Amino acid sequence: MLKRGLWLCVLLGVITTGAYAGAPFRERETNNTVSSAYRVAGVNTPAVAFEGTLGPDGTISGVDFAELEIPSSLPLVTISVFDYTPGKYDHDSYIGVYHPDRTLWEVADDGNPGLLSSIHFRPVVPGRWRAAVTGLGDFYFAGRDHNQRFDYRIVVSMGATATERGDNDTAASSQALPAKLLVTGAASVEGRLAPDSTPGGIDFYSLNVKAGTLVTAALFDFTPVPEHDTDGLLAVYGPDGELVASDDAGGVDFLPAIHFVARQGGTYTVAVTGWPDFDFDGRGHSEVFDYRLVISTPEPASLTFLAIGAAVAGRRRRR
Repeated sequence: MLKRGLWLCVLLGVITTGAYAGAPFRERETNNTVSSAYRVAGVNTPAVAFEGTLGPDGTISGVDFAELEIPSSLPLVTISVFDYTPGKYDHDSYIGVYHPDRTLWEVADDGNPGLLSSIHFRPVVPGRWRAAVTGLGDFYFAGRDHNQRFDYRIVVSMGATATERGDNDTAASSQALPAKLLVTGAASVEGRLAPDSTPGGIDFYSLNVKAGTLVTAALFDFTPVPEHDTDGLLAVYGPDGELVASDDAGGVDFLPAIHFVARQGGTYTVAVTGWPDFDFDGRGHSEVFDYRLVISTPEPASLTFLAIGAAVAGRRRRR
């Protein structure tokens, strides 16, 4: 059950930004320094999507900062940048993570589809961390020395919105991700991939998607170090059961990431398996690892869901 504060916070975010076909939170254009970072995630936010526009060299939108309130003992935080032109590879991002003491902690150029960026890391201390997004060439996150101009979506995960059910190893038995899990524009599911031909050799998740919506899906493991051999695969199937997209290593390290615009509305199914199970039947791979699947898409039911939640909270206060 969501707390009243989060209900109202999300509702205000939706009202402020309008019915934009993306995440409910949007940057305010003045978040171009570490000290003016726009807060998008609190300690009780497992996953959130945040949208903005990156402007050209030297403008107020040349770099954007977001603040994440990270609690203690988190095993994994992920930050990924997506654009709205899947498959064109015409935008080149650069992202950084700032420690609570405001020193630059980690940077990434690639790690997401095309020339886009993604980071996954284990925070060493709790506190207010910052994420910065800019264009390649702006290595000091000053909003200069790049010529990138595009609308983006940053997807952040700090925990699990849901956990794998365990019996979701066929498309027919896929684990549904309901609208209430996507009120912040994103959801994160944690599970475990088992070896070839065993229960858990593949996992399926389903969600409702509105036509024309940008959908993102990225897979992460819990060993955010440069040298590891975890190798996963992702596939997305449309409402008609046809393959919409698949990926092997478009994300961080050997892990997959996908983004696409839904051509039709309905139920989409996401499959998680190990390389080289290109048939997505849970066979032919030897991968065994704990994972976090992070998905973002605005759920068409979210506005109604939020409005009802806020109304109920209001009635309770008046009693």
